Amino acid sequence: MSAVKYCANAVHAEPIRVAIMAREPLREAGVVEALRASPDFALQQFVAGRRSDVIVADLQGRFRETIPTLRLAHHEHGTVTVAVMDEAAEVGVQAAMEAGVVSVLHPSDASRGRLLSAVQQAAGTTPRNNATLSADLTRQFCRLRDVGAAGRPRPELSEREIVLLGHLAAGLDTAQIAKVMDISQRTAKYILWCVMQRFSLRNRVHAVAFAIRAGLL
Repeated sequence: MSAVKYCANAVHAEPIRVAIMAREPLREAGVVEALRASPDFALQQFVAGRRSDVIVADLQGRFRETIPTLRLAHHEHGTVTVAVMDEAAEVGVQAAMEAGVVSVLHPSDASRGRLLSAVQQAAGTTPRNNATLSADLTRQFCRLRDVGAAGRPRPELSEREIVLLGHLAAGLDTAQIAKVMDISQRTAKYILWCVMQRFSLRNRVHAVAFAIRAGLL
């Protein structure tokens, strides 16, 4: 049982019911403290099946396991979700929309002011059509990836590995790369294999995309 104390401090006749979903008590306490400042919110701990207007969900590292619960709340009660998450790689916009997610924030962006604003907008805005919501979430997920990438250390690749990936990005095949780099085709394949093994890359296209996202090309 969480030690966090919730307060229904709303002064309006129909307060906005905000359910807090967080795995760790410290994160839960942080969200509660941020939202307690608004007199419009009636805060409560998330309980499956209990009606709420907005869910503030700490989804760091657990989107896939939580999305069925969010989807059920959205379909049964029309509940919308403000998600705080640190990784967007495995999150699809369509899956988020089906779960009622209308706003996503990286933990480093989830200040008191931004969290309050996101919840107020989620509860008070006119429902957006699918195209508008999709565009909004796509933009927010791009922001999520950018913030996450900025906080991650740049992967360490040798100069030769970066050069080889650059040639791959330019569309050269193994034989052409070997000729330009003055190495054997076997060596070129081995260099690429080492990079793919070290960073769990699936194929050449994935390797090039990885290098571009990391700012190496």
